Amino acid sequence: MITLDDIKHLVKDLPPSEVERAVKFNKMAKDEAIISFKLFIEQNKLPRQIFLRGYDAMFASAALFLAKKYNIKLDETMGSTHKNMRKVLSFYTKDTKQHERLIDLYEKAIEKFQALNEQYRNGEHFADRVVDDLINEGFYQGKKINYYGEANPQRKDPLELIIDDAKSFISDVVEPFLFIMENLTDD
Repeated sequence: MITLDDIKHLVKDLPPSEVERAVKFNKMAKDEAIISFKLFIEQNKLPRQIFLRGYDAMFASAALFLAKKYNIKLDETMGSTHKNMRKVLSFYTKDTKQHERLIDLYEKAIEKFQALNEQYRNGEHFADRVVDDLINEGFYQGKKINYYGEANPQRKDPLELIIDDAKSFISDVVEPFLFIMENLTDD
């Protein structure tokens, strides 16, 4: 169980003059990220950006909650901002009935975010990694279809599979998280 002592070094109090500015900034950041991932989804391209912008919306929503409800923000000088947000969010939502669901969604988003970051930072050129991943996913899907012996299989384009994964991430992780955070922020 996380206590106030565990997290008080991770946050900074916002002076009254800064609270309104922080709330506006985080609301704008959340809204821009939502608009962004919706545009990428409509265009059926850039799945990595769909994941990242969805995560950005979640992070901004959590920051908005902390600023609006508790007049605090994460202290960026402490590093590991994403894990720190999880700890702080866990502490400040622990008494809510949605706590477990909220933290589970946030952990899934961090996991996806870190996986994408690792892939991007890998020594190989990112575009080459994406092509390799698409080929591997296509091969895997082809094997799965052949294994189950489907007659006249409908093979999906590997890029479409990744787009579907990104859309699923938005609908199954990001949107439920944003809904819960909005309810908690407006209470």
